[in-house]
Formats: sequence, C-alpha cells, structure tokens
Amino acid sequence: MNPPAFLAIYDPRRSDAATAWRQRARHRTVLVPIVDTAALAIFVSPGTAWLPLAPTGAVIGKLFGSGSATRVEQLPGAALAAHSTFAERYWGDYVVIASDAGGARLATFRAPSGGAHVFRTRVGEVLFLASHLELLRDLEIVAPAIDWDFVAHHLAFSHLHARATGIAGISEIVPGEMVIDSGAENERHI
Repeated sequence: MNPPAFLAIYDPRRSDAATAWRQRARHRTVLVPIVDTAALAIFVSPGTAWLPLAPTGAVIGKLFGSGSATRVEQLPGAALAAHSTFAERYWGDYVVIASDAGGARLATFRAPSGGAHVFRTRVGEVLFLASHLELLRDLEIVAPAIDWDFVAHHLAFSHLHARATGIAGISEIVPGEMVIDSGAENERHI
C-alpha cells in the first residue's frame, strides 16, 4: 500500500506555465484531480482520504472531531475561518489547502500533529505544495541540490526544527502553521 500523497499547483495569475505543470501532473503521475479551478489544482493519490472545503479547497488526510474518535465525513462551509479555530475543532494527520473564491489568496494549514508533511517551492510565479519530495523531483519541478547553509545551521542547532529542508529552494510548513500566499512575493506565516 502506498502512503497518501498530494500535489497542489497554485498561480493566482493563471499563467500558461501553471497550465503546463497541471498537464504534466495529469499525464506523468497516478494522482487524480480533486480541485481544479483557474488558480488552484489539487491532486491526490488513489485511496487518499480527503474532504471538499468551500469555496475552493480540500482537507487532505484523516480528520476527527475534537474529543472524538469518529472520522469527520463533511465540513461546514466556513470551516477554515481561522487556523486556531480549525485546530481546536479537529485533530488528525491532515493538511488544509484552500483558496478564496477568486483565487487571489491561498491558505495552507498543516495539522499540529505533524504527521502530514507539506513541502513548498516556487518556479517563477507558480507555487507547488507536495506531501513528498519525490513528487517534486519526479515531475522535474526541482532538481535536488544540497543547501549548504542549512547543513551548517543544522549542525550547530540540530535541536531546532526549521522551515528549511536542506534541499535548495524547498521549504516545509511546520506543524500547526498556516501560510497565506497571494503571489510570488506575498506570503505570511501564521
């Protein structure tokens, strides 16, 4: 059995490059699209648990109600009003990826448990989010290279968990963190 996997491609400017990356994901992977809007496409591996999230997005992974061992099967329309509220209402190994109705902003929230990974990279204006580094490599989104500054920092401060991954150009959303993107230069970590 393969582990759950996802790939999200976001471009609020809806460029031809983003369209080409979407086509590549469709034809070169076994991932299936679960969200496909002008600005955002989300693909998951077959069998991956996910829930739709209005207006355009998804919760990928297993989600449980607070204080419950019962899996959540449906979410209210405005479930991602604030990441702290979401984390108080739900637990599990999940990632929330959602854009506003016009696709101008993208919110990505990694569950505090840390069981589900979210790796980030950009190619020009296009933002990629992936559960596995291999997805980024296999689609030739990145050519892995060692980030030697990270290596030096990690050797000096190995007890600190950082967004840096040790691979040049790839960062990771840390557990419990929400990142708001609205273009190539505009991101906020909450």
